[in-house]
Amino acid sequence: MSHLSLLSLSERYKMSRKMDWLLIGGIVTIVGGGMSLYGAWVDKKESDIQMLALKELADRNARLAEDNKKVGDENKRLLEENIELGKKIDSNVTGGDNFCYLTVEFHNTTKASLILHNPGTSPFVWYTIPVCGSGQSRFSKI
Repeated sequence: MSHLSLLSLSERYKMSRKMDWLLIGGIVTIVGGGMSLYGAWVDKKESDIQMLALKELADRNARLAEDNKKVGDENKRLLEENIELGKKIDSNVTGGDNFCYLTVEFHNTTKASLILHNPGTSPFVWYTIPVCGSGQSRFSKI
């Protein structure tokens, strides 16, 4: 006779209940482990997607920083150019380091020439020189 046949019916029932609980516990453990593995896989997948998105943002920021540097360099160049143009305009309006002077050249006792000298690199424009003679006053633009 086998060992199980010697056991009473209630003992067999108790033993089968213990086995059922062990079986249920094992199934729950396996299902729980599978769910944990699936959760880890989903987390890794989401983490990989987030890392890819962060890498794309970093690359975009690097490109924007490079573009901003180019724009900044161009703005600096244009500012320096504007400063130089402003200096040239200022020199043309004020004469810069130029000065003008007038000399008289006599040809004979009745004729004379007025010569306006304008040395330097920034020319004066629209001179007005009053000329007086014979009691009359005339203005001449040169």
